[in-house]
Order: sequence, then C-alpha cells, then structure tokens
Amino acid sequence: MKKTIATTLAALTLAAVSIGVAQPAAAAPYYPHYPSMHPSMHVVFKHPKHWHQHLLCTTKWRHHHKVTFCVWVPNHK
Repeated sequence: MKKTIATTLAALTLAAVSIGVAQPAAAAPYYPHYPSMHPSMHVVFKHPKHWHQHLLCTTKWRHHHKVTFCVWVPNHK
C-alpha cells in the first residue's frame, strides 16, 4: 500500500514538473507600456521579531544545576 502511494506521488510530481517546464515564456502576463497598466512594485517587508536586539545570557546555579537564562535586549548605538 505504501509503495503504491509513493509511486503515485512520484508520478504526479514528475508530471507537474514536466508541465511547468513545457509552458513557453510567452505565457507570462503582458502589460502594455501605459503607466496605469503596470503592476505596482510595492514590496512589503516585515522586520523580524527581534530586530536591532541581541541575546544577553547569564548562567546561574539553581538547585545544584547550572541554568542559562537569556533575555532579548536592544543593541547599543
């Protein structure tokens, strides 16, 4: 049963790749040279959660075990 599923999945993946390769480059959308018809080039970029921060870690002994405690702090400017 598992071999049948794996074989079917491999065949479908191969078929999808060959169909994607077979499309000509002319299939790309055509935009005439009118300013209003061009797609906007606005790129949305979201900063990571800890942008301009670094980890400050301290090691302490708690109940005969060494424990590392880390906190995100802002970078120095």
